[in-house]
Amino acid sequence: MKTITTVFITIILILIGHFVTAQENFKGDTIRIQMDGIILEVSAFDLKVNTIQSAHIPDEVKALLKELENVEISEAKPNERVVIKVEDHYSYGKSVYKTLEFEKQQVSKSEAVLFQGQKLLKANSNYVLVFENQKYFISIFLNKLEDAKKVLLAGFEEQLKLADANIPQNRKLTNGWLILDENRNFSSYFLDETSSITSDMLELSGGIGSGWIKNTFVTDIHARVGLAFGKKAMLRNVYFAKYELMYDFSAGTSDKPFQTNSFLSLGWEHNMSSNPEKENWIGLSFGYLVDRNGDFFEKNTFKFGFTKRINNVISINPELYFGKKGAYPGVRFSIGF
Repeated sequence: MKTITTVFITIILILIGHFVTAQENFKGDTIRIQMDGIILEVSAFDLKVNTIQSAHIPDEVKALLKELENVEISEAKPNERVVIKVEDHYSYGKSVYKTLEFEKQQVSKSEAVLFQGQKLLKANSNYVLVFENQKYFISIFLNKLEDAKKVLLAGFEEQLKLADANIPQNRKLTNGWLILDENRNFSSYFLDETSSITSDMLELSGGIGSGWIKNTFVTDIHARVGLAFGKKAMLRNVYFAKYELMYDFSAGTSDKPFQTNSFLSLGWEHNMSSNPEKENWIGLSFGYLVDRNGDFFEKNTFKFGFTKRINNVISINPELYFGKKGAYPGVRFSIGF
């Protein structure tokens, strides 16, 4: 009866795990740079990882202006804005083509943020160049379309480098302005606000596994509950408790033909990557035999485990078991749900 109850609870946790969706890569950090009569707005997952310089903005603008050489663009009328957008389209994570869109928008109001005695402009212009890809959403606000050539001038890249140095490295989402003064230095204004979006969460998951212990093939079904903590939109650390129901295919008894052993483990996993597109999770755990049947495991057996996630579903788990008769290794592969 105890085994049946354990299996039932495990299945319930696995079903709950199906409703826990993976985080989406979103562009939460936003910086607006006011310089030389233009406003450059850059949004990214983390501006300290996906820096302004690495967006190659001058190259993007140069390529767009070349495409516009043979395109007739009507002059923006009062209370009108012309939006020119270049968007990357992807297949299996690689950009396969771009689209070029033109749109006219009616502008009925202007908006600014008043902060620390400074009037911080938001998207006030007659022309906007927009570049969107997996890592960035970039908008360049211009009073005149020919002002886009300012991005190509010598020294612009140095200003972007200086802007990158002014962006704080923190756990909160970045929302601020950098305003270039007459001495070619930036004054910074960052809003101290708490985002409603957080990556901290309660993690419920389950899975199945198989591997070798004592040169014997074993299978398992497991459930895991943990606390996951992130920086901005990316999970970085998970602290968890894991219950594993293990079957070793050994011969049972007449009253217990199907014998299982159960381990309860505590562990920690860390994401070694700062790239939201290429996570790199490793972890450590300590487990104890809480339910013993048969002679496959000795009483009071405990284990240390190492986890390496191959991808979002599959992981490899080398383990070292300890009993009264000594230590022995094991390895298992797990598939999560």
